[in-house]
Amino acid sequence: TVCVQSAKVAAPGDPRYIAPEVVLEEGLSPKSDVYSLGVTAFELLTGGWLPFFNDQAVTLHMSYYKLKFGGIREAIVSQDGLPWQDLDRLRKAAP
Repeated sequence: TVCVQSAKVAAPGDPRYIAPEVVLEEGLSPKSDVYSLGVTAFELLTGGWLPFFNDQAVTLHMSYYKLKFGGIREAIVSQDGLPWQDLDRLRKAAP
């Protein structure tokens, strides 16, 4: 559930591209779009790897499962940033 203006609606989005503020149910903002664009850029630069999922080609079903049970939610909302594996993929993509 996310807030759109003052109403709560069931629109969780695609967990592979969902912004931290949406995961925390703080609502949508222009930052949400920038985050999704950043995930898309990461995916393009690294040959299909998704940040935080430590995997390529994660299905929508599996992404919801990992969000709920696999620690992905905690990683997305963490203040620690990307895990070292993702940072290493970016370094290799843009030497």
